[in-house]
Amino acid sequence: MSLPLVFDATVTSLLAPLCHGRYVELLAEGDDALERLEDYLLDDEDRLLFKLTPAHLDALWATGRIERNEDIEHVVVIGGEQLTVSTMEKWQGCFPNAVFINEYGPTETVVGCSVFRVTRESLVGESVPIGKPIQNTHLYCLDEYQQLLPAGVSGELYIGGAGVARGYLGREGLTAERFVDSPFEGGGRLYRTGDRVRWRYDGELEFLGRIDNQVKVRGYRIELDEIESALAAVSELVANAVIVYEDEAGNKHLVAYVVPTVLSDLDNISDLCRTALMRRLPEFMVPSIYIQLEALPLTNSGKVDRRALPDPLKYGKEQSSYVPPRNEVERQLCEIWQEALNLPEVGIEDNFFAMGGDSIVSIQVVSRAKRQGLHFTVRELFDHQTIAKLSEVIGHGSQVQAEQSEVSGELTLLPVQRAFFEWQLPVENHYNQSVLLVTPQGFDEKAQEAIVRSLYQRHDALRLRFDSQKRSAMHVPFSAELLVQSLEVHDFRDISPEHREAEQLKVVNQAQASLDIGLGPVFKAVYMEDEEQGRLLLVVHHLVVDGVSWRILLSDLETAWKQYRSGEPVALADKSSSLQQWGEALKGYVKSHHVQGQKDYWREQLSQEVLPLPVSSEEAWGNEASGFTLDEESTRQLLGECNDAYRTRINELLLCGFLMAYRQWSGQHSLRLLMEGHGREELFEHLDVSDTVGWFTSLYPLILSDAGVSLDDNREVGELIKQVKEQYRAVPDKGMGYGLLRYLDPDSGLEALEAKYNPAQIEFNYLGQFDNTINQDSVFVPAKESAGADVASENPSTVDLSINGIVHKGCLRFSISASVACKSTASLAQAYEQALMSCIEHCREVNVNRKLYKEYVVQGSDDSLSQDGIEI
Repeated sequence: MSLPLVFDATVTSLLAPLCHGRYVELLAEGDDALERLEDYLLDDEDRLLFKLTPAHLDALWATGRIERNEDIEHVVVIGGEQLTVSTMEKWQGCFPNAVFINEYGPTETVVGCSVFRVTRESLVGESVPIGKPIQNTHLYCLDEYQQLLPAGVSGELYIGGAGVARGYLGREGLTAERFVDSPFEGGGRLYRTGDRVRWRYDGELEFLGRIDNQVKVRGYRIELDEIESALAAVSELVANAVIVYEDEAGNKHLVAYVVPTVLSDLDNISDLCRTALMRRLPEFMVPSIYIQLEALPLTNSGKVDRRALPDPLKYGKEQSSYVPPRNEVERQLCEIWQEALNLPEVGIEDNFFAMGGDSIVSIQVVSRAKRQGLHFTVRELFDHQTIAKLSEVIGHGSQVQAEQSEVSGELTLLPVQRAFFEWQLPVENHYNQSVLLVTPQGFDEKAQEAIVRSLYQRHDALRLRFDSQKRSAMHVPFSAELLVQSLEVHDFRDISPEHREAEQLKVVNQAQASLDIGLGPVFKAVYMEDEEQGRLLLVVHHLVVDGVSWRILLSDLETAWKQYRSGEPVALADKSSSLQQWGEALKGYVKSHHVQGQKDYWREQLSQEVLPLPVSSEEAWGNEASGFTLDEESTRQLLGECNDAYRTRINELLLCGFLMAYRQWSGQHSLRLLMEGHGREELFEHLDVSDTVGWFTSLYPLILSDAGVSLDDNREVGELIKQVKEQYRAVPDKGMGYGLLRYLDPDSGLEALEAKYNPAQIEFNYLGQFDNTINQDSVFVPAKESAGADVASENPSTVDLSINGIVHKGCLRFSISASVACKSTASLAQAYEQALMSCIEHCREVNVNRKLYKEYVVQGSDDSLSQDGIEI
């Protein structure tokens, strides 16, 4: 036992061994108490019961004497503070045969009320669960209206059962506040813990921190526990504590007190912590001040004594608006960001995501930078979100593996390719993606051939052939015959203008229907020559191309044309890692503990009952697409400044708007979406597929719930945004794991669940900003005419309701279509447009009030700005 006798947890520590006929040895206070406790812990002769806090574990670990010992079989009960995965991994690795129990419970419920036996498989995420209730105890995760919350949504923990105390002696007011009548069947009383928790999808309860440990810094609500949890994952630290410090001018700063494994230069420790936190947290949650300590001060009960932490140095960090580039690398990066984000000016301190960047644009930025000799990864862009920080890591990443010679042999089918064959489409050969372009002056058949040859040389996926019966794929070698198969030329110069468009439509439709996944080709370039400007159709079977691939192909098209036009040899950039390397790596990755640990999450996403799409007898339905277009100003706001309000990314606002619209349209408060991701996550340090053509798309289910938010007032839009953001960010690996388990792990059970619980399938796909790929300033511009039918009319839709969004010509456009009888999609589109405008209005109002608040603070005013109801 490691606690003072005055601490409530000693009750269980004393009674448990005594009730089993064992004895308890009390350690006298003294400077050597920690060393004597360590001696007992390292003694493997007796099986002992220890009651420790995480702070004790960190202090013991810092002595450096803890080593692997398989003979130690102690039972270690841990409580008093949040237990992090990083702490537990170290101890379980050293004492693999010891039993570790994470216990939770406040004094008001007789100390312990939930327990969780820690296993290696359970160490997923950042914190160790607090488990399930003990006998005669009930745990509830409730919102502010005392309504039950679903799995994955955080709320306050209420405790009921035989262990709940009567109240506080002589403190009637506090008793009435904390002990409330139960609204559930059976009645009784509940204790409001003030702790923020959520049910995990495996049925275990997760402790997230104190609700009253929320602070506000620069207008943002911040959970200090969340920062401490992220710091706990830094292997170079053994302990940490975070506080808010207010300087003489009234400015608030986040201060991190850290205990490193080895005392080092403070600048090194600060940089280490900042880098680690930027990978996990938004920038406003990263402390600006770091103080290095040999140990954290502890109270008698073993918890961190925050009042004893030393007073930090008083300094602030000045913010600047536009900061110009300081060197050639930063100048190049500014130009790349300006082009990719379609902005007139970018400074080195501007945040990539705050300016409208997203995961797809980040891939494009990495690809463009690579062509200018600047090498960094998408992950590094996420970790270093300003050019000033990103420029420091240019060229310092790990060496990626990329075969520059022609790839040959079999391809391990990716999950989405396996899904394609499961669909069993009537016309598998006609399931394409395409683009019709206006060719520049001087373009001819020779240019067409030179460019297509270069595309084949750089992108091995264009040479794939598929066997739908065996569900396999093989690369065929490049040959003159293959090149001829992929080229078509049509001369329209002698066709009258009134007949030209009809003839062109006939040609493009024939080309769309001419691909063959088994015999080839799977890619065609059709040039239609005209007196003024010709047309170039690029059509590729979907099995070897996706939305990101088009950005790569079109960029290569422009590069190859410029080289050809100037008389240079057409030679595109080096290849990135191949589709073949990626497929082989995924086969091994699905067996990893990280992916296998996601099974329960995905099973929960599939097994929740979902109501069918609403049907209205008063409204007709049809396959015709409905939709809407936001104007340029609204689109700009939605992509940029609106995300500052709650530090969201564009997908989170789009999903929030759709949930609002779907609720109005269907009357339902939750839905399951089939989400599309780009599927190019940086899972392997040695592989980089940012510039690789192929069908990488990840498909995964996502349950969204409004969690009881009423939306009777526009101010409640903010609550829903935060709920959706939390649910969306709870998705592990951005959805990659689902496809891996579903299609590469036959024992996952996801296929059976998918077949059983799938009454309404709604696909949501935001394709990003197409203007960043090709626009009116490009050499090849989009043609106004039709590119033909990408998909054969005989092929049915694979989903019931499809929602697709893209930014084109500065405007966000959404199309909505249904393949089953349901309520009119036109009314859903109208509701969605209104919901997005409500999100824009609310986020802009929050930003305005935050700006006013800051101005009042600078002026020294004590007036409250929250009287209008907008939370500052």
